[in-house]
Parts: sequence; C-alpha cells; structure tokens
Amino acid sequence: VILFPALALMAAAGLRQAQGLGRQALQRSPVLPSGWSRALRGMIAALPAALLLYLLLIDLRIHPYYLDYYNELVGGPSGVYQRHLLELAWWNEGTDEAVAYLNQVAPPGRVGLLLEPIPREPSLRRDLKLISRDQFSARWRGKLDAPRAGEYQLIAISDDGVRVWVDQRLVIDHWQRRPVTEDRAMVTLRPGLHDLQVEYFQDRGQAAIRLLWEPPGGGREAIPAGHLLYAEPGSGQLKRGGLWGEYFRRVDLTEPWVSRVDPQLNIDVSRAFSYWMAPPDYLLVNAPYEWLHPGPVDLTRYTLQYTVRAAGAPLVKVYRRMR
Repeated sequence: VILFPALALMAAAGLRQAQGLGRQALQRSPVLPSGWSRALRGMIAALPAALLLYLLLIDLRIHPYYLDYYNELVGGPSGVYQRHLLELAWWNEGTDEAVAYLNQVAPPGRVGLLLEPIPREPSLRRDLKLISRDQFSARWRGKLDAPRAGEYQLIAISDDGVRVWVDQRLVIDHWQRRPVTEDRAMVTLRPGLHDLQVEYFQDRGQAAIRLLWEPPGGGREAIPAGHLLYAEPGSGQLKRGGLWGEYFRRVDLTEPWVSRVDPQLNIDVSRAFSYWMAPPDYLLVNAPYEWLHPGPVDLTRYTLQYTVRAAGAPLVKVYRRMR
C-alpha cells in the first residue's frame, strides 16, 4: 500500500465494486437462510480489513526490504529463492546491511563485489579497500609467433570495447560500450614473430575479453601461450608464455593500476578473480549474481561469515578468504 499508492487505490476501487456485487447477489438469492445471509454479509464487509491485515503481516516479514512483490502462493521470497523462479533482491536489497556488518567487525582488507545489478559504491571504512569489477581498461603488448605462412583469422570477443593491432596495423576497432560481441579480421602473416597490441575497456555490467585465432589448416582456439611472447619494460628480452599487460583504473587507459603477464587473453571478468590481480579478502555476493553466473568463483578458499536474510531468503552473503 505504501509502495504502490496508485495500484492500491485501483485495488480498493475494485474491492468496493466486488462488495457491492456480493451484496446484490445475496439480496436476490431466495434460498439462503437469513442467518447465512447475515454471516456472508459480515464476511464481505470484513474482507478489506482482512486483506489490509494480510499486507501488513507480509510487510512486517520482509521489512525493511522491497520484496512484497513475491506472492505467498509461491512461498514468498524464500520459495522464489529455492525454486529459482525470479531474481531475488534485484534492487540490491540487503547490500547496506552487509556493508554495515563489514564496517563493524572486519579487519582491514580488500573487498570484492559480486552483485547484480551493479549498485552505487558502498560506504566502506577507509581501511576496507573496494576492488571494483567495473570501469577499468587494459593494454597488452608483445609478439605473435605465426607457425606458418598464410591467412590467419583473428577473433576478438569483448564486452565492452576492444582494439587490436598486428604489425602496427589496426585490424579490429570497436571502442564503444556494448554487450558481448565478436569481431573478426583476416591478416596475412609470414612465419615468425609479429608485433601484437590489444587494448580493452570495461564500463559497467558484464565483462569479457578474449583473443582467438584460426591459423591456416587449424581450428578456432584461444591463442596458445606458447605462441605469445612478451618483454618486461626496460629489459628488451623476449620471453615466451604470454603478453605483458598494463591495467588502468579508468576506462580511457589512464591512472596506471598494475602490470603483469597474462598467458592468454581468455578472461571472462564476471566469472574470474584474475583481473583483480589478487583474491579479495572479503566478498559480497547477492542472489541475482549467483543465478546469472552459476559457478562464478571458487569459494573453497572462502568461509561464509554472514548472511542477510528476509522472510527466510538469503539476499546477500559475506565471505572471508581463508589465510
């Protein structure tokens, strides 16, 4: 009633009309005993109060969360969660309580958010560092070792933007926000080493970056680490086994974050911790994320510390990494 006043008024008008129709039907019925008629009229008159009491009880069960749209006929929020009927806590109900728990009891550490949809940035203590899976960019540089001469098809799968250069020639250029998309380019390569550079940015939501190839006479696959070479900055010495990756805190390749060797560009950011460079000390995982990304992370190294619940349904779970 409080959340949807317009719908509540419409329901009240419909209920009023139903009461009137019920009374008219009782007046026209010649077969009902007078005692039964009085009892039925009393039930009709009491119906609004009964429905109001029902709504009040439901609101008390889920208070302070916005979950009263889950009908009790399917078991309420708990039944919806157990049967995977709909996404529970889609509006990030419970996140504030989980953050308050961390602020109160957690030692200093890194916090990772696995939440759908992406909420506003939580108000964590200063010694609890938020590790976001959104709004970052990366650049990989190195060499591509072509085993034979011929036509190679390069495939970039990304969400959001990606650019690929081979021998200083831009062959894939889609630098915009978009869902997971596959881009292809045919390049003619001689046997041996070729300059390779890949740039990527992730804005919000789902995230992925993969670089695959179809070599002459071969099948489609992620470019093997054995065909990628890198040189650490300042060394000039090529090493086989991946590309040198530079990560940035902003989507425009500014504010350097960290650098590392990536054996392959075959990363589904929404399912992996690898882009976080190191596993977070704490994880906040909500129900929609669990369902949208089944098996997103290996939680065997984590212990469940706290669960935010409403009407028997878990909304947000707080995990701590085992030492």
